[in-house]
Amino acid sequence: MSENRDDEQRQRQIDFIVESLARLTATVERVAEAQEGHEQRILRFERSYVAISDLLTRHDVQLEAVTNDGNATNAAVSNLIVTVDRLGVIVERYITARGNGSNGTSGGV
Repeated sequence: MSENRDDEQRQRQIDFIVESLARLTATVERVAEAQEGHEQRILRFERSYVAISDLLTRHDVQLEAVTNDGNATNAAVSNLIVTVDRLGVIVERYITARGNGSNGTSGGV
Protein backbone atom coordinates (compact mmCIF):
# COMPACT_ATOMS: atom_id res chain seq x y z
CA MET A 1 0.00 0.00 0.00
CA SER A 2 2.87 2.34 0.75
CA GLU A 3 4.27 1.59 -2.65
CA ASN A 4 0.94 2.42 -4.25
CA ARG A 5 0.91 5.80 -2.46
CA ASP A 6 4.43 6.51 -3.59
CA ASP A 7 3.43 5.73 -7.17
CA GLU A 8 0.38 8.01 -6.91
CA GLN A 9 2.47 10.76 -5.39
CA ARG A 10 5.09 10.43 -8.13
CA GLN A 11 2.35 10.45 -10.75
CA ARG A 12 0.91 13.67 -9.24
CA GLN A 13 4.38 15.20 -9.23
CA ILE A 14 4.90 14.15 -12.85
CA ASP A 15 1.48 15.56 -13.80
CA PHE A 16 2.30 18.79 -11.98
CA ILE A 17 5.63 19.07 -13.78
CA VAL A 18 4.00 18.34 -17.18
CA GLU A 19 1.24 20.93 -16.54
CA SER A 20 3.81 23.45 -15.35
CA LEU A 21 5.91 22.86 -18.46
CA ALA A 22 2.82 23.27 -20.65
CA ARG A 23 1.96 26.59 -18.96
CA LEU A 24 5.59 27.71 -19.21
CA THR A 25 5.71 26.77 -22.90
CA ALA A 26 2.49 28.70 -23.57
CA THR A 27 3.89 31.71 -21.71
CA VAL A 28 7.16 31.55 -23.67
CA GLU A 29 5.20 31.38 -26.94
CA ARG A 30 3.11 34.44 -25.97
CA VAL A 31 6.28 36.34 -25.02
CA ALA A 32 7.91 35.36 -28.33
CA GLU A 33 4.84 36.53 -30.27
CA ALA A 34 4.78 39.80 -28.34
CA GLN A 35 8.49 40.28 -28.94
CA GLU A 36 8.02 39.67 -32.66
CA GLY A 37 5.26 42.28 -32.69
CA HIS A 38 7.54 44.73 -30.89
CA GLU A 39 10.35 44.03 -33.35
CA GLN A 40 8.00 44.70 -36.27
CA ARG A 41 6.95 48.00 -34.70
CA ILE A 42 10.59 48.92 -34.12
CA LEU A 43 11.40 48.15 -37.77
CA ARG A 44 8.47 50.30 -38.93
CA PHE A 45 9.62 53.09 -36.62
CA GLU A 46 13.17 52.86 -37.98
CA ARG A 47 11.89 53.02 -41.58
CA SER A 48 9.71 56.02 -40.69
CA TYR A 49 12.62 57.72 -38.95
CA VAL A 50 14.87 57.22 -41.99
CA ALA A 51 12.13 58.50 -44.33
CA ILE A 52 11.57 61.60 -42.18
CA SER A 53 15.31 62.19 -41.93
CA ASP A 54 15.60 61.99 -45.74
CA LEU A 55 12.70 64.42 -46.15
CA LEU A 56 14.28 66.87 -43.73
CA THR A 57 17.59 66.64 -45.55
CA ARG A 58 15.90 67.33 -48.89
CA HIS A 59 13.93 70.14 -47.27
CA ASP A 60 17.17 71.69 -45.99
CA VAL A 61 18.68 71.51 -49.49
CA GLN A 62 15.54 73.11 -50.96
CA LEU A 63 15.57 75.85 -48.32
CA GLU A 64 19.22 76.55 -49.05
CA ALA A 65 18.45 76.81 -52.78
CA VAL A 66 15.51 79.15 -52.12
CA THR A 67 17.66 81.26 -49.80
CA ASN A 68 20.43 81.47 -52.40
CA ASP A 69 17.89 82.39 -55.10
CA GLY A 70 16.39 85.01 -52.79
CA ASN A 71 19.82 86.48 -52.09
CA ALA A 72 20.59 86.57 -55.81
CA THR A 73 17.24 88.26 -56.48
CA ASN A 74 17.91 90.84 -53.75
CA ALA A 75 21.33 91.59 -55.25
CA ALA A 76 19.81 91.95 -58.73
CA VAL A 77 17.09 94.29 -57.40
CA SER A 78 19.72 96.36 -55.58
CA ASN A 79 21.71 96.67 -58.81
CA LEU A 80 18.56 97.58 -60.70
CA ILE A 81 17.74 100.29 -58.15
CA VAL A 82 21.23 101.76 -58.55
CA THR A 83 20.85 101.67 -62.34
CA VAL A 84 17.39 103.30 -62.20
CA ASP A 85 18.75 105.97 -59.86
CA ARG A 86 21.58 106.70 -62.31
CA LEU A 87 19.12 106.81 -65.19
CA GLY A 88 16.96 109.21 -63.16
CA VAL A 89 19.95 111.50 -62.68
CA ILE A 90 20.70 111.40 -66.43
CA VAL A 91 17.07 112.11 -67.34
CA GLU A 92 16.88 114.92 -64.80
CA ARG A 93 20.04 116.52 -66.21
CA TYR A 94 18.67 116.18 -69.74
CA ILE A 95 15.35 117.77 -68.80
CA THR A 96 17.12 120.54 -66.93
CA ALA A 97 19.42 121.20 -69.88
CA ARG A 98 16.49 121.21 -72.34
CA GLY A 99 14.70 123.72 -70.12
CA ASN A 100 17.28 126.33 -70.96
CA GLY A 101 17.10 125.62 -74.69
CA SER A 102 20.15 123.48 -75.07
CA ASN A 103 20.21 119.99 -76.51
CA GLY A 104 21.23 118.35 -73.20
CA THR A 105 24.98 118.46 -73.67
CA SER A 106 27.10 120.47 -71.35
CA GLY A 107 29.09 122.08 -74.21
CA GLY A 108 26.26 124.44 -75.26
CA VAL A 109 27.04 124.17 -79.02
